[in-house]
Amino acid sequence: MNVALCGLGKAGLQIIRYVMTHPDLHVTMAFCRDGGKKADKTISDVVPFKGLTSPIYEIGQAAETFCRGEKPQVVIDFSNKEATLKMLPACARHGVNMVICTTNFSDGELALIKKTALCHAGFAVAYAPNITVGVNVLMMLCEQTAAALPAFDYAITEKHHNRKADVSATANKIAAVLEEKTGRPVQVNSIRAGGYVGLHEVLVVGDYERITLIHESFSRQAFAHGAFIAARYLEGREGYFEMRDIVAHHLRRPERPDV
Repeated sequence: MNVALCGLGKAGLQIIRYVMTHPDLHVTMAFCRDGGKKADKTISDVVPFKGLTSPIYEIGQAAETFCRGEKPQVVIDFSNKEATLKMLPACARHGVNMVICTTNFSDGELALIKKTALCHAGFAVAYAPNITVGVNVLMMLCEQTAAALPAFDYAITEKHHNRKADVSATANKIAAVLEEKTGRPVQVNSIRAGGYVGLHEVLVVGDYERITLIHESFSRQAFAHGAFIAARYLEGREGYFEMRDIVAHHLRRPERPDV
């Protein structure tokens, strides 16, 4: 599978690391923001891996680069919402699938992404801000628990590294799932400390008993693993998909070899 990478931060680095251990995967190009200092360099110029000669382009060059060289089957996007929305029409026009792992879209922006995916033949989008397999299973368990115990109290604690400023999109999504089932607001507590990759704890408390559901990512390779599960799922499909449905499909398979 030929892959393009949008975003060359920590998560992007893990995508490259993952590709290097899977011979059937190849990063043919990467994209940075327009006017960025990484443009016109090779991937090995900006990451600590040698021999990666694939070029880095500005996002505004996506449409023209898809017309030449090794056209990717999918763009894996760990950038920001402005970059995602700029990349989206080029991918749709040229039939390059997208796995969108960025967050903080407005309802209108999400509607635009979905409409674009549904209106272009031969194009598919996986919207995957909650990218790991385990955290999607956690959300399924939370939904089942809240349906069974709607009168219990629920609280979420999310822990991330001390450089993360915003509240976890995953925690907000879990809260939304619980609030829909219980009809009550759910408190989200944020802790920033050290090098936490990501931990989400859901406390379920009744008058006489307690349930605690926890998911922790202790390696950013979990993000890459989830991204390629989504990328594989999109092969041969078109339309709009969310990570929860992709994970449910992945877990139903009788054999689930590592992607």
